[in-house]
Amino acid sequence: MRHWPGSALSGALLSYQMAGGREMMEGFERTISILDYVLDTPKKRHITGGILLSVSMLFTGLALTVMTIRREDMNDE
Repeated sequence: MRHWPGSALSGALLSYQMAGGREMMEGFERTISILDYVLDTPKKRHITGGILLSVSMLFTGLALTVMTIRREDMNDE
């Protein structure tokens, strides 16, 4: 019998569902439903998108700052 990548995936999904994955997926579905209800108007989506972009730029700036800081040990030599 030949094993295809899809058969391994279906086996993993079956074991995931038996291990409580159904409850997790229902929780995920509930979360998506709440987000859909909260972001029901274009204005709310626009505001939320702006907030997410601002947070993303903040963390990008922090990451770049940390990556470009030189260690004090190297400056002493």
